[in-house]
Parts: sequence; structure tokens; C-alpha cells
Amino acid sequence: MSQLNPSGRLAFDRRAIPEQALENRWLTDDGQALRRSDWPPPETGRRGSILFMPGRGDAYEKYLDTLDHWHGRGWAVT
Repeated sequence: MSQLNPSGRLAFDRRAIPEQALENRWLTDDGQALRRSDWPPPETGRRGSILFMPGRGDAYEKYLDTLDHWHGRGWAVT
């Protein structure tokens, strides 16, 4: 059963990458492969884009709740 959070959105599962997020790798000019996740903007209330870059060797998964927060407010998040 899905639960709503105080803002009226479905509660976010911090242990799972959302279905709408597309995961892939971006290859730099010097051959380094960087993991990336693209969350397209929501259907309504589009605001723009955010590029989130954690530190070297850091995993973006630990920031999923923050990325979901921005996405829920209309941002496309990469």
C-alpha cells in the first residue's frame, strides 16, 4: 500500500532508484566512465535542470532523497 508524505506526494523509497530515472555511463574525452542518472522533468510544474555531481568515488544513491526532493519540485535532475 502506498503512503503519501506531508506534501501529498507518494512516499519515497530511499533504497530504490525510481523507475523514471534512467541510469547510464558518460565517457569523458580522456576515457573515464562516469555513472549518471537522468530524471526527466515531471509532466507539470517544470522549472529547469539541475546537474548534481557528488565527490570522486562518492555514490549518488546516498543522495536519492535530495534528488527526489528537487525532482518533486519540478526540476529535471542529472
